[in-house]
Amino acid sequence: MMKRQICGSILMSALLLVNLPKVVRAETVTTTDGEVGKTDVTVSVTPDSDMMSPVDPDHPNKTVNDAPDNGVKPGKNLSLVYVTHTIKFDDLTTSPTSKSNSSDNSMVSEVAINLDPKSSILWHSQFVVEVGDERGTGDGWNLTVTGDPLTLDDNNPNKRVMEGAKIELPDGTIKRNDETKGGIIQPERTIQLGDRGANILKTSISDTGAGMTTFQMNPSEIKLSVPVSNVKTGDYKTTLNWTLSTGPSNTDGK
Repeated sequence: MMKRQICGSILMSALLLVNLPKVVRAETVTTTDGEVGKTDVTVSVTPDSDMMSPVDPDHPNKTVNDAPDNGVKPGKNLSLVYVTHTIKFDDLTTSPTSKSNSSDNSMVSEVAINLDPKSSILWHSQFVVEVGDERGTGDGWNLTVTGDPLTLDDNNPNKRVMEGAKIELPDGTIKRNDETKGGIIQPERTIQLGDRGANILKTSISDTGAGMTTFQMNPSEIKLSVPVSNVKTGDYKTTLNWTLSTGPSNTDGK
């Protein structure tokens, strides 16, 4: 019996030794000159030196040659590329009994006038603004707009101004040439005509505004509001002044 146990133990020990994993030692590779080499790779990124061109508002990766009357001359690096040049609002009839749309027919202090799309020069039936950013810095940008006073268009040197007039703009639809979204905010929607303070209409935060960005605003959502007490007969006009400038830096807060 003792012999069988000893033989069994020796056999089991032999099996365990056979099944132990083998230790693989890494071979030391020695090389001599002429057997290995390396390649250093570099690349430089520079801003595009060409002037920008308007793009299709629905497909910002496609340039076009048939954009409607442009309110800006495009530049390079950071540039306004397109701005709708001409809009006209519906005619307003003066009435001392102008009423609101409320059920009690209460008097209104101001009246909102719709934009007239047939008398405006729109693109794809939209008010369009396009921004191009080819700086390659990652910095953001600010798009601001101010409005001149709404002034009576006549030959009187003492121009009559419609005080308190304002234009309301919607958020609109934003599209990018790289189809990314986000990073664009709209702090302001109201342009007080005659107010010297600039309204920041659109802001691109850092690392989000590169390439081409288009904004399309539905004309049915663009309103001209005027105080009823200041409505006097005549043809009035104003100019919206758009400015694009460097905004938040990609190093701000870091």
